[in-house]
Amino acid sequence: MNQSSSVSYNLALSIVGIAIALILSSLSLPGNRGIDADGKMLVGGAFIASCFFGISIALYPGWYRRLGVSGRQANRDPGKEGIQRGMRGHHPDCATFESHRVYFGERVFCAGCLGIMLGSILAMILMATYIGISQYDPKGSAQSLTFLGSIAILLVYLEVASSRHRVLHIVSNAALMIGLLLVTIGMLEATGSMMVGLLGVLFGFLWMNTRISLSGWRHALLCRKCGEVCKGY
Repeated sequence: MNQSSSVSYNLALSIVGIAIALILSSLSLPGNRGIDADGKMLVGGAFIASCFFGISIALYPGWYRRLGVSGRQANRDPGKEGIQRGMRGHHPDCATFESHRVYFGERVFCAGCLGIMLGSILAMILMATYIGISQYDPKGSAQSLTFLGSIAILLVYLEVASSRHRVLHIVSNAALMIGLLLVTIGMLEATGSMMVGLLGVLFGFLWMNTRISLSGWRHALLCRKCGEVCKGY
């Protein structure tokens, strides 16, 4: 499967996931009095754990694959493709990707990863606050949370696939994590079902993977349009 097909496939799955989340949140389950404390704690704990996983990937991309070099790098032929560039801020060290980096003194960060880290930290704080709330009225507002979270996810996809403004990219990726939080809480409270809440957490991995896939596609597109011969993507 080529990169464009992979992106299309991931986008289609993500849209299906969003549709399922909206449908489940619109159902009026009989006897729904909200989620109990144990269920809220389990779903919230799973969400917070997923945020820690997201932060680890933002700091060390691909660590879970246990590979020394990426497949992209391993399959390149230096004789045919010319100069091999180093990486700075998770991107090739060239002018094309300069807007993808953020500098704090001598430290260099990927703008997208920085946004994910900041959004994950905020989302964990908000989730911990939600867990501590003794009672929450699921009527009406829970569906709105799912809807707002879904809109945020789709807008982030649009930004990742098109814009490359450094600050906007940080804000967008932070908003993605808040969107995942809203959908998870919305699904959980709208149905009063722990299993549906955990499904929301699992959907988060799908939506994040689609964001990564879109970003990779965009990077490859920028690299192809560049006049340099190194072709980091």
